[in-house]
Amino acid sequence: MDTISKGKVHFVPGADQRYCNSGYWLLGNIIEKIMGKPYSNVVSDRIFKKIGLLHTYSSLPNNSNQLEARAYKPLPSWTSVKDIYFPNVIGVGDILSTPNDMVTFINALTAGKLISAESLSQMKTFTDKSPFGMGLIKVPFYSKMGIGHNGDTYGTYSALFKFADNDLSFASCVNGLNYALNDINIAILSICYNQPFQIPSFKAPLVKTEDLDPLLGVYASKQIPLKITFSKDGSTLISQATGQSAFPLEAITKDKFKANAFGIAVEFNRKKEEMTLKQGGMTFLFVKGKEQVVSHLFTGLGIITLNCSESTSFMKDISGYAAIALPMPVPSPL
Repeated sequence: MDTISKGKVHFVPGADQRYCNSGYWLLGNIIEKIMGKPYSNVVSDRIFKKIGLLHTYSSLPNNSNQLEARAYKPLPSWTSVKDIYFPNVIGVGDILSTPNDMVTFINALTAGKLISAESLSQMKTFTDKSPFGMGLIKVPFYSKMGIGHNGDTYGTYSALFKFADNDLSFASCVNGLNYALNDINIAILSICYNQPFQIPSFKAPLVKTEDLDPLLGVYASKQIPLKITFSKDGSTLISQATGQSAFPLEAITKDKFKANAFGIAVEFNRKKEEMTLKQGGMTFLFVKGKEQVVSHLFTGLGIITLNCSESTSFMKDISGYAAIALPMPVPSPL
């Protein structure tokens, strides 16, 4: 609460829209104050028990449920990672559930079993070109338009969509990801709607450890206040941005690399000692500095998320870049 109160707002209420974890956390606390009981009890009584969600919980400490899937990251081999302590983040990703329960929830929500028709209409009100409504996002897929939401923590990923035109509901939960979840969702929806899609190739090119040596170092950009350090673990290139943990990159060629799970593409110009980073439809140019790379430590992956408070200039300057944390299926122009 102290951190949020010290931050500055991006805009006056009603002037713009932006996803805000802090806002959802505040809403959770407001619910507790109004109802006079813990948030977990409120959602259990008013949602889980009401519509029969037998495998959905709120605010549980990590790995406290015997059947809970543990979180993993490819670093580069699959490694267990420490996730967020969910009792501290009520309303911001603390729900533990299954795809079956998630589908039951979206069906009940859109059928008016949880809230009034007026409230549901407000949730589905989208202004201008913004993808955000009230707790829902638009999900365009070819000529169809669904609603739902998605997101992630340090080690888990989920998506929940509803397409009303043919009553299609779709949910996915992932506890270990090394391929872009958005691409997986698009492939599944393409199968459901008989749309063409290309099966990806998973054959990695042969890159020797010595091929990576000229690429190692610290790169900086004039576009954003962010430095990226490249190191290696054998023949795997490792990327680590300022204030974040490291993650491996998959080689496409000796100069091109990607991290499908996060929609990141990296290309090096060895002669100019430059690196181009692409993510979320944006391109950033980085230049190699003089800093030396001494060692590398795997500590899990830090996720760039967008917060309403301008706690740092970094979050302010790359707000569009950070929005990649909320991808949506858009395989082709509508």
